Amino acid sequence: MSVEGASERGVAGNELAATDCAGFAGRWRERGVRAGEGEDAGRADSVYSCVPLQWFREMLIDGVGDGKLKRFRKMLIDGVGWGKFKMFWEMSLDGVEHQHIRYNPLKDSWILVSPHRCLRPWSGQTEPPTEEEPPQNNPLKPGAVRGNGQTEPPAEEEPLQNNPLKPGAVRGNGQKNPLYTSTYVFPNDFPALLERVPEPPQSEHPLFQAKQARGTCRSERDTSTYVFPNDFPALLERVPEPPQSEHPLFQAKQAKGTCRVMCFHPDSNITLPLMTVDEILAVVQEWTNQLSELGRRYTWVQIFENKGAIMGCSNPHPHCQVWASSFLPNEPRIKDRCQKEFYTKYKKALLVEYVEKELESKERIVIENADWVALVPYWAQWPYETMLLPKHGHPQRLTDLTDAQKRSLAEIMKHLNTKYDNLFKCSFPYSMGWHGAPTGPTKIPGDSPHWLLHALYLPPLLRSASIKKFMVGYEMLAQSQRDLTPEQAAAKLRECDHLVHYKTLKKM
Repeated sequence: MSVEGASERGVAGNELAATDCAGFAGRWRERGVRAGEGEDAGRADSVYSCVPLQWFREMLIDGVGDGKLKRFRKMLIDGVGWGKFKMFWEMSLDGVEHQHIRYNPLKDSWILVSPHRCLRPWSGQTEPPTEEEPPQNNPLKPGAVRGNGQTEPPAEEEPLQNNPLKPGAVRGNGQKNPLYTSTYVFPNDFPALLERVPEPPQSEHPLFQAKQARGTCRSERDTSTYVFPNDFPALLERVPEPPQSEHPLFQAKQAKGTCRVMCFHPDSNITLPLMTVDEILAVVQEWTNQLSELGRRYTWVQIFENKGAIMGCSNPHPHCQVWASSFLPNEPRIKDRCQKEFYTKYKKALLVEYVEKELESKERIVIENADWVALVPYWAQWPYETMLLPKHGHPQRLTDLTDAQKRSLAEIMKHLNTKYDNLFKCSFPYSMGWHGAPTGPTKIPGDSPHWLLHALYLPPLLRSASIKKFMVGYEMLAQSQRDLTPEQAAAKLRECDHLVHYKTLKKM
């Protein structure tokens, strides 16, 4: 910024502008060094030495005031680093980078963006990253006995380890995994959904409504894939009706479903970015198979992966889950309504329009190939959240993808996950999942033109491999809030290598 520019803003008369910038910077640097002792003094010295005089000149011309000068001085003495100092100064000049709210048309909600919070000191919980070692007794290992007692012949090549997801392992319900060599899907041993359940108590009051929830968490096996029922499912296929109430505030309905666990690979030490494209393609194909089978019976089939202990993953073995339910869950229900309203008004799918605009601007794109684009949504909630979208063809469900789209999907998933891991040089934790048009016995291809298939990656890490974003307080009681802007997050991810994984470099 020039002195003339400052004069136009009425600040040229600020007495600080007449200060000799070089002398001021030198004196400030000396004060900073004297303020520290030992290691702190050296740190302050190294930080001050990297601050160009132009930054001090602009501070003085702008007349930032004693309060901000003291804050700058404290930041530098505390050794926050040139990167954060530069970020704070840029945000102090650029009004666009100040806090604002952004609208999420997919969910009819708003998110508060507060980029200046990236500079706040952190003395809260940190979680040092560790290379996750597979448990010794892994129930997902080929030949292992799972928790339900089911077994398969143990592996002959290596002794069983305490990893319930490895080939040959015994899971918590006593069942034993087969010696699978590719993907493996099985019913969740402790499902959240069951297929047979009773009806819940009914109430006529609108504020106390409940419904039966049907679903299942099962698995199937063949020579190349292994899908098995979740040993502890959240949904079951056979459940009684819940007790009914005539009061509108106490409503319940039956919920039926099934929950399955799907292993990506027989090796417990591997993660998706370290798998080959062909191995990831097998995962994509099995996702399609699961959606095709379960979608004939259930209204919603949720494919999701929780990666990393920080995300509550109970086993580091590479795997995901498939929950199918007789009801439409909240998130897809809201998305279905919002996309339908947009389509009715504009005669075009919301996400089709969105992809076109993002491809034009390139501002939030992380990586793309011939068929897919990964971007940080304009309305992203999590620090490094990304959305994976098809660029052509308007597929509404995974089952709509062509063979070419599946292969290019496997490629971009490998590249995106490599970028994630390279960002903080760690196995990047996240929750991810697929959203597409609802399913069910009455659904047919092309019946939901307001939908566009997409995947979401929701990672919690904020500043480093050990500091995560906590969704608490304001986020739980008011609305979502994020620190760095989606544009900043996209830029950082774009800079990361997508071809060479940091673990590969370590071995070189």
